[in-house]
Amino acid sequence: MTYFTFIHHPIASLAFISLILAFISLWVHRKPWLWGSFLALSFIFAFIGKLIDLKIFVALALLCGAHLALTSTLKGIVRMIVMGVAFFISIALLAHFFPGFHNWKLGENLQISKDAYPYSLYLNYDKPFIGFFPLAISIPLLSRMHLRMVVLKTLALTALGVMILMILALYLHLVDIDLKFPHITAIWLISNLFFVTIPEEAFFRGFLQREIDQSLNTKWSGTASVIIVSLLFALLHFSFVHDLGFLSLAFIASLIYGGVYQATRSIESSIFCHYLFNVVHFFCFTYPALK
Repeated sequence: MTYFTFIHHPIASLAFISLILAFISLWVHRKPWLWGSFLALSFIFAFIGKLIDLKIFVALALLCGAHLALTSTLKGIVRMIVMGVAFFISIALLAHFFPGFHNWKLGENLQISKDAYPYSLYLNYDKPFIGFFPLAISIPLLSRMHLRMVVLKTLALTALGVMILMILALYLHLVDIDLKFPHITAIWLISNLFFVTIPEEAFFRGFLQREIDQSLNTKWSGTASVIIVSLLFALLHFSFVHDLGFLSLAFIASLIYGGVYQATRSIESSIFCHYLFNVVHFFCFTYPALK
């Protein structure tokens, strides 16, 4: 892996930078003209830099349209159909099924930890959109009015959740303690936040869990939505990891992220919890996992 990739491909690099700025703009001033401008710039740079083909805009337009439709008063079977469209397009983007995206592989078979599986570092242009559109269109963002209460609750729940996950990972012999500062740290921190954690939390918690909770609309719908989404989260991990211990950890991790979201009603809280777990794992434990 080399950071010179960004120097050798400056136009494509600007596409990723513009997309990151589009994400950041959602918390600065969530107005379509602002995030839309950064998104348009990103698309232009991505097309010129050969990251995308024009065919990708069909899927992205359908996804954006579905999330716009879900902000209306759609009910019953019509809402379920629109939700299904958003869900299946998002899963296809998550699994890199759509043609026309040319994602970057920045490093292959990297040995981050001794006795660990080799790690490949990707910079994906398709996956971020599973979270970007719901964040831009429908997910409530944290207001300053409730900031103090949410922060205190988030810190307490996150500390407990991360501790449980790391103890469980050690118990299952998925990792060992391994303090380190890998050479890919800078790009990993940025890519994991903007192209992994934020999109996943916006999709699984802000979109899917919230929609299931509101659709069921019962006393136990909150708990049921967390469990359903966590089963799906673990099932999707099964597509590339068949280890039962790892899948159990993925399921429990999703329960914790979903629980944090349910307790705080703040997408920022579940993003913080998920990202902190990833960061602690990266710096303090075997990465990605023991062989």
